[in-house]
Amino acid sequence: EKAITLWKAGLLTSPTTHAANIFGNTTMAVLETAKDIPATALDMVIGLATGKRTTTISPASIMAKIKGGGQGVKSGAKFLTTGVYDASLLQKYDISREITFKNKLLDAYQKAVFRSLGAEDAVFRQAAMGESLSKQAIITAKNEGLKGVAAKARTRSLMTTPTDEMVVQAIADAEYATFTRDNILSDIVAGGKRAATSKGAIGEIGSAAVDVIAPFVRTPSNVALTIADYTPLGFIKAVAKQAIKSTRGQRELVNDLARAGTGTGIMGLGAYLAHQGLLTGAMPETPAERAMWEAEGKQPYSVTYRGEWHNLNRISPFGNLVGLGADYYGLQKEKSGLALALATTGKGAKALTEQTFLKGLSGGIKALTEPERSAEKFVEQTVASVIPSLIGRIANTIDTAQRKPTGIGESVLARVPFAKSVLPKRRDIFGKEVVIKGGKATIFDPFARTKAKEHPVLAEANRLKTTISLPGETMRRVKLTADEYDTYQSLSGPMVEDALSQLVKAEEYKKLPDDEKLKLFEKTERNAKDTARDLIFPALMIRRYGLDEDTDPDLLNDIISELTKHDKFNNASPEKQAQSIKDTIKANE
Repeated sequence: EKAITLWKAGLLTSPTTHAANIFGNTTMAVLETAKDIPATALDMVIGLATGKRTTTISPASIMAKIKGGGQGVKSGAKFLTTGVYDASLLQKYDISREITFKNKLLDAYQKAVFRSLGAEDAVFRQAAMGESLSKQAIITAKNEGLKGVAAKARTRSLMTTPTDEMVVQAIADAEYATFTRDNILSDIVAGGKRAATSKGAIGEIGSAAVDVIAPFVRTPSNVALTIADYTPLGFIKAVAKQAIKSTRGQRELVNDLARAGTGTGIMGLGAYLAHQGLLTGAMPETPAERAMWEAEGKQPYSVTYRGEWHNLNRISPFGNLVGLGADYYGLQKEKSGLALALATTGKGAKALTEQTFLKGLSGGIKALTEPERSAEKFVEQTVASVIPSLIGRIANTIDTAQRKPTGIGESVLARVPFAKSVLPKRRDIFGKEVVIKGGKATIFDPFARTKAKEHPVLAEANRLKTTISLPGETMRRVKLTADEYDTYQSLSGPMVEDALSQLVKAEEYKKLPDDEKLKLFEKTERNAKDTARDLIFPALMIRRYGLDEDTDPDLLNDIISELTKHDKFNNASPEKQAQSIKDTIKANE
């Protein structure tokens, strides 16, 4: 339990986690208040038939929210120093109780992580409770037929001494607003872990394994449910709840409909921004399209502002909703009706699993369903995660180049300051180094900003609806090492960029129709890559096998192409391969 607690603390140490937590809670607080505008209007209309009111929005309720936040600051400060407040502040991070370590340094470390996040949540929890109590008090006075001074006096009285029912409702509203409510998925996981730990050592190992695969369940599952409430699915939910007697009610109906309407409007904003080219949706499916994005500085679910792309996916649920709108805009070009709705929902679910809180779960599922492709990567990432995220962020601040670790050892090195510089760099389609999202500010930047790159070749490729892909790591059936591939990219990328740049500038090219331009563009890319391969590959092989510098590159290309057709050569040691090549060169002299 202590080991898992320390590991989870490490996952949450980055300042960007705190920033995302605060931004996420803030946008949720704004959404919950904004939805009260249509909810109040609906409630007034339905109230004409029912003779009662169930919700409202007013300056008083907004001020109560602000005052509640102020009280939350005090409660948060108390929790930060003493740990005394409410267990739910820890349950949000799937910690059932506060753990005490004998080692004072470890004890202070893990308490600082969880208490600081809990203190932040306390502010928004108290704000939501204050707003809920105020609305309930105002509505009670209205339903009692009070007006003017009498209504104000009754409201003040209820705010001072709220009924038990009001307190229960306020707690429920606060749990909804801060993603801490109970739900089926988190209950199943928690129940499974409790059952496992009761079975002795083997059960405890199983419980720990669940923690490793899904370290955080309550928050991301609540975020997912909240996002669903704020989409058109919310309309279906509203109808379904009214069909069941136990969940039927005027308050539930107006809130469900208002959330669905408000969120759908935000999705509409996302679709509009995507149409204007200001917002991206999900990452493209093909490697070539992803490589193009990387060269352009684009990233998924990001808005462009002042020449930079700002990622919104961690600012839940607002960022997820505008992202769904961008996905809808992209998908509606090819799909419609139910297929469009299902595809958009699928994109949203995938985007959610790519958030920090759910990466372990999505990686674990892929490792089980696609072991040959994903199991090794999952193990590498899991082992590397023992290095606290703050340390990894510091490493990225010192060395902003993205690296390409392979294996467990390199995955760990990639998170260690100064050590990651020994790893091969990531390069884009033009051979340029790819920089860590956020750059030097990555340690504090929850938006993971990247610089938008304008390039005439990329603009032309997008216009022609074609892509420029990265070169393969295997040439003439020879798999390049990481260092060889880095060298190859650094040299071949500029050759491809130069060839295509000259093409798009040529007056003869500009006069061609688009279908001819597309053919010539793709042919020029192929030719540039072939030329780069014929020039660079022999030089790499000369270095690999210790051949004479003046070895004929064309002859070497032919020899390696022929030798690699045979398993005997491919399965031989590097020394024997080198000797075979030298012997063949000598025989051809």
